[in-house]
Amino acid sequence: MLERLKKELREGFYTEVPFSLGRADLEKAAQAFISFLALPRELKEQFFYKIDPKDRGSNVGYLHKSRELGDLDDKEYFHYHILAEIKFSHLIYTGNQVVDDFFASARKVHFAAVSTLRKLMFWLEIDYPDIYEQFFPYGYNDLSQFYLRFLRYNAKPEGMVLAEGHYDRGGCTLALAESAPGLRIGKDSESLRLVQRKDRSVIFMPGIHFPNLTNGDFAPAWHDAVSQEGDIPSEARWAIVFFANAHRLRLPTFEEAHTPKNK
Repeated sequence: MLERLKKELREGFYTEVPFSLGRADLEKAAQAFISFLALPRELKEQFFYKIDPKDRGSNVGYLHKSRELGDLDDKEYFHYHILAEIKFSHLIYTGNQVVDDFFASARKVHFAAVSTLRKLMFWLEIDYPDIYEQFFPYGYNDLSQFYLRFLRYNAKPEGMVLAEGHYDRGGCTLALAESAPGLRIGKDSESLRLVQRKDRSVIFMPGIHFPNLTNGDFAPAWHDAVSQEGDIPSEARWAIVFFANAHRLRLPTFEEAHTPKNK
């Protein structure tokens, strides 16, 4: 397993790894998220907390992005983080079934993603001592650097870019599920290739910090998302993604994450 993982990361900038949840579980979680998005805007916007005011990536909860407002993509997303259970407790436990269902699904997917990450780091620890501690430095229950993103892009015609090319700015990423193919991964914009995955497997790809954690053996994965043949313009595309930051490493700037490296 370890040798295959290393070979695929070097050659294709990602690898496919087993996952405990199947497509049906992930689609159920996505539908719970979409139902959450149908709630009144004034309620959704109460689900927001920023862990570090200086870090734009430390948002917890609901956000809406628009190119008309200067953002790169048109999308809505929700960052589930372990702090969400505390910061939004006054909103979760109110008897709103839509909110209850969404958080129950988020907890389930988050637990499965953390378990998968833990196994991956155990495997990599064989060749890269201390990499496990970079993600789990204070024991089993430290989940402070993990964000589970539920994402819905506005619908676009076939072939249109939904998410601009970038590196994920943390340590690594698990791309868990999408409503339709569209994720592309490569070394740079010219080498992007469409990614497919089997049921009960997810895509593992290095973030911008991963070379620092692996003696430079693996480059970060440059990736974007495009609409595909069969996408219906009136329908939006959803995705579920798990981001894992490494402790004690400076997070890159927006410009660093959106500029392909030459090497």
